[in-house]
Amino acid sequence: MSPQVSARELRDRGAPGPPQVVSWVASHYRRPLHQRLSLCERLSRAEVEYEAPPEQAEWALRWLDSWSAGTAVGKPPREVRWVLTGRVHGPEPTGLVTVLPRALVLARTRAARQVFSRSRAA
Repeated sequence: MSPQVSARELRDRGAPGPPQVVSWVASHYRRPLHQRLSLCERLSRAEVEYEAPPEQAEWALRWLDSWSAGTAVGKPPREVRWVLTGRVHGPEPTGLVTVLPRALVLARTRAARQVFSRSRAA
């Protein structure tokens, strides 16, 4: 199925989120429809439910801090996916950083930092 047909199917099924997010999911996240709909929903919410932080979560948070300052070097680490979606598995983090609005990336970085701090304290 072409990305255009996939995006139309997602929109017809009520996929939430800005058009660029729905199009990106349709083009880059080749999974069953229910998984793509779930991803659209997770990417469009202001808050996400976080799984337990991965081992390198702190590195991902530092990389996103440098990204927000405009000094990031290289591709984002895989753990950026956890920061931005709350999940360890899912789409490539490079795409997430480019498709999500900057304000949402910053808000999720703050939220993930809190989750990470709580998990370390426990």
